[in-house]
Amino acid sequence: MIRASIFLLILMISRIGFCQSVEGVYVGLQELCFVDSSGNKDCEWDKSFPGYKWFHLTEIKLTNDSVYMDMSPVAIKGTDTLYSASEGGFYYRRGEFIDNDSVLQLNTSAYWCDYCPTVFLSDTLEEPIKIKTTAYKVDNGFVFDGNLFKKKEGMKSLISESNDYLDDMFYSNPKE
Repeated sequence: MIRASIFLLILMISRIGFCQSVEGVYVGLQELCFVDSSGNKDCEWDKSFPGYKWFHLTEIKLTNDSVYMDMSPVAIKGTDTLYSASEGGFYYRRGEFIDNDSVLQLNTSAYWCDYCPTVFLSDTLEEPIKIKTTAYKVDNGFVFDGNLFKKKEGMKSLISESNDYLDDMFYSNPKE
């Protein structure tokens, strides 16, 4: 009986961290790599910056049931970080999230992209590409796709929250 009571107490204490609100802005790095024709992964693809590994510096905002995601290219070598003006593209996604205890389900759609190396949205698409991702909560953040996202202090606006970029230049629905 005492063991069962201690187990329940430990279980309740361990769940307290997951009962906190997940709303906020999180930041993390996602590798920005390409696979060559031989199947080799290359994260140092910009040879004008030898030794620098490329990432998307990703900010994710969770508010109410909405998720906003801004991805900006950066190159890192040791403690030195280069912020790119165009390499790798700036991706913006948004959608909804579902909070299920220790797991978050992030359901996002392509919203806008600037300097993207591949076609992101086109007139041939009826809807933007949708991505469903599962994120696992950890202390002060979450992990998805093997990347740690830590919660930042305060709330800030992200570009993906704005409707200023919704025009025919970036996406048009052929059925409209």
